[in-house]
Amino acid sequence: MKNTMILAAAMILPGAAHAAQFQAPADLQGGVATPYGQIAAGPANGTFGASADGGFDAFDNYGYFTSDAPGGLTVLRQAEFFADKNLYRWYDSFTNATGSTITTTVRFSGDLGSDSGTSVRLNESGLLVTCQGAVCSSDPVVAAVFSNNGSGATSLTPGSHSSNDRYNADFTLTVLPGQTVSLVNFAFVARDVNGTTAADETLAIDTARALKLNPYFDGLTAAQRASIVNFNVDATPGVPEPATWAMMIGGFGVAGIAARRRRRRVALSA
Repeated sequence: MKNTMILAAAMILPGAAHAAQFQAPADLQGGVATPYGQIAAGPANGTFGASADGGFDAFDNYGYFTSDAPGGLTVLRQAEFFADKNLYRWYDSFTNATGSTITTTVRFSGDLGSDSGTSVRLNESGLLVTCQGAVCSSDPVVAAVFSNNGSGATSLTPGSHSSNDRYNADFTLTVLPGQTVSLVNFAFVARDVNGTTAADETLAIDTARALKLNPYFDGLTAAQRASIVNFNVDATPGVPEPATWAMMIGGFGVAGIAARRRRRRVALSA
């Protein structure tokens, strides 16, 4: 609930200054429709589960690994698009089925539709925000969020259009025999219905920072959360934060005192 509220606030508050946001498409390759958006689940081969376009040429295929079986690991993917948030989430699990420890570097990648016009608007630990042109225009602003614990490193390299528009997030994994570890990557796209503006850049930056602080893991099980290595997360969905527990306990205490006072008044009047 906390993650949902913070992410919703980041997406709604900056938007008050400009027109409504466009609706990104449910275009995950191999995806099927669900009540909230779209999901693709299965082996992470080729561009399975990648976004083909993201709407208004945000992507030229985005969200895939450059090696189908990196370092001998098997990879299973749960890629999701959340229609009410213009948010893509890739959850990828790497399993070591051998008898030896495997250490390897995997690359999560995707071509940006901005091609030679790609401009980096923000590059902070764990996130990268890009758009087209020195002043964001035309293509949507893309916010990539890949870590909140210092793991992973990003770069832009030549993509399908021979320009530095291919986003890469590199992670070094050490996986014990029989172990499964998971990576989560996010992409948020921002664009007004009438075109991309500076306000969309602000919206993308605010949303990226909110996602990094409180990654959107709604719908993932406790076991799925526990295997994630590129974010520090609460592995148990629905468990209140310590501050929330303190507020609840304090509230229970006040309610108890009030109840005792009511009982005492009743006893005295009797």
